[in-house]
Amino acid sequence: MAKPVVDTSVCVGCGSCEAGCPAEAIKVSDDGVAVIDADACVECLACIDNCPAGAISEGEKYSIDPAICVDCGTCADVCPSGAIAPGE
Repeated sequence: MAKPVVDTSVCVGCGSCEAGCPAEAIKVSDDGVAVIDADACVECLACIDNCPAGAISEGEKYSIDPAICVDCGTCADVCPSGAIAPGE
């Protein structure tokens, strides 16, 4: 999974992403641009589908290095979106 990112040069500030965010992690700022609270975002990516301007895209994806992973499950325990499962 990846956190969504807003292309501020494309965002029209319509608020569709804000209205459709189940985590309430997006707010349209006073200057009319969507801002995503990375700590509140649950990475569902609903905002991408809700943005009529196409201003939101999937950001950098993360991966687990299998060469150093000990399969302890700690990352799965703390992942806010449940995107990690031990043994994957």
